[in-house]
Amino acid sequence: MRETTSGLDNDEATTLEGLLARLVEARVSARVERRLAGESADQPSAWWCRTCDLAACGRSEGRCPAQFTAATTLDQ
Repeated sequence: MRETTSGLDNDEATTLEGLLARLVEARVSARVERRLAGESADQPSAWWCRTCDLAACGRSEGRCPAQFTAATTLDQ
């Protein structure tokens, strides 16, 4: 990912990261809502992730946008 975004300055990289997190959050929220409504029984069990290295997204520190969104959506 760093090689792919090497042409971005720090501010651009921060903006891109924020936008990607928002996209992940929107996708996960929609998927959780469908599951709660019983509409996605045929979907795999993953909430949906960026298919990245699980350590890279900060999952163990609670920073994974997919994991955080699924947890907060289900807690409501």
